[in-house]
Amino acid sequence: WSSRLSILKIIASIQAIKPAPLQNAILQSPQGLARLMDLLAEENEIVRNEVLLVLIGLTHGNQELNKIMAFEGSFDTLLAVISDEDEGSVIATDCSAIIANLLKGNPSNATFFREMG
Repeated sequence: WSSRLSILKIIASIQAIKPAPLQNAILQSPQGLARLMDLLAEENEIVRNEVLLVLIGLTHGNQELNKIMAFEGSFDTLLAVISDEDEGSVIATDCSAIIANLLKGNPSNATFFREMG
């Protein structure tokens, strides 16, 4: 898990300095976003917390990335994480922030989310 955490820390550092090129690089990678989302199922809480912080930054203001995330099942994944957490936990709050980023200014994602039930 330490290598995953190290990579996430590097990604977070790049994101803080150059968010747009990082977002573009992840969009160009066929499995980049899916691999980040897979880390939400990580049993190690440190890794899971770090990927949540990375995803909050990635979903902030990139409509294309947000659409891909929404249609690759991120709402289901994030809602599952929220339901497994204690009410008001930091992890649940971070997941809610990602969902808010996915919906903000994105009518197609909002419609998709409403239709999920």
